Amino acid sequence: MFNNLYRNLIGVSASALLAVVLAGSASMPVSAGPAAGIVPLLSIHQGHFTNCMREFDHSRIGETSVESYVIGLGGAEAATMQFELNGKFDMFESMVGFSSTAPDSRMCTFELWADGKLITKVGPLKASDKPDLLRGKVKGAKNITLRMVPEKYNGTAGAMWGEPKLFTGTAGAELEKNLIVHVNGELYKMTPQKVGGGRQISIPIVVKPGVNEYKVTSNYDESSGRLDVNYSTEGVVLEEPMKAPDEY
Repeated sequence: MFNNLYRNLIGVSASALLAVVLAGSASMPVSAGPAAGIVPLLSIHQGHFTNCMREFDHSRIGETSVESYVIGLGGAEAATMQFELNGKFDMFESMVGFSSTAPDSRMCTFELWADGKLITKVGPLKASDKPDLLRGKVKGAKNITLRMVPEKYNGTAGAMWGEPKLFTGTAGAELEKNLIVHVNGELYKMTPQKVGGGRQISIPIVVKPGVNEYKVTSNYDESSGRLDVNYSTEGVVLEEPMKAPDEY
């Protein structure tokens, strides 16, 4: 489902790789082999819900296809849907955004609650924004609530949780290793490599001729596994690129 959302770093045109080191302990070891323990959230028992419904048909969040989702119906109040986990799962992840047919003016915040406590949130997102990922730890939770909070009246109409999933065991450990990375607004999933006492990833940057300075800033939220990286390509050119002989 996410193949057209995540980009492969190998063969990215007109880009280079920039290393970003994350402080902290190395990621936990997990066993090799195919991941097990992934359960579609919409396949388990649904509890109380308001101003939204779940669907099992083809739709699109932005440009990304989904086959199951929770969609907001609008109005003035938050849209919520509760699910009973009974302490069986470790991690939650879902695409969040708006239906491709939603007007650009729609805007809301996506929140994940577990046993009455806010775990993490994304937004506010506008219908014109690219889809994002929301991930949270739900280990031991008896129930979770997906909540969409409108920024104004009807702000949740067309807001979607796309193919939400629950993870346990090996699959949960694998998911926890990965980072949700935004590089100048583009979304990636990356697995850090151990470097000394921390972790490191490589991010794509635009290649410009000559010697250039890049200003890079990053914001790492360890609790949600999110890393936002922004860089500027408007640095000072320190050295002009060499010209080919026929250009003199």
